[in-house]
Amino acid sequence: MPYTQKIQAISMSVEHWRRLEKCKTHDEVVEEGCSGDECALCLLYRTGNTCDTCGKCPVALKTGKGDCAGSPYGNAEEYFTDSDPQDGTITFDAEQWRWLAKAERVFLYKLLLEASEEK
Repeated sequence: MPYTQKIQAISMSVEHWRRLEKCKTHDEVVEEGCSGDECALCLLYRTGNTCDTCGKCPVALKTGKGDCAGSPYGNAEEYFTDSDPQDGTITFDAEQWRWLAKAERVFLYKLLLEASEEK
């Protein structure tokens, strides 16, 4: 994978989570999207139909796991699912969501800094 594509995908993911961090309702998160279908890294590195086929995604290389396991994404995704107004078990809280999304953004930003130093 060319270095510039990797840097661009990580940068796009950081910006995506910056936008997610600003969401104040569950519906806003749905509109922005928080799955592999909207993730620049997933779209670049995923080699199969599921996110557990991450190939050389920087997140997978950092955590040693696929599907963003071991990154803050898991907590954000679980909260998002649990706070679904249709069948969730908790009420969506914008402040809680902001902290979870920020954790993922910061994690990705650190990956961007590490990747930038590789060249």
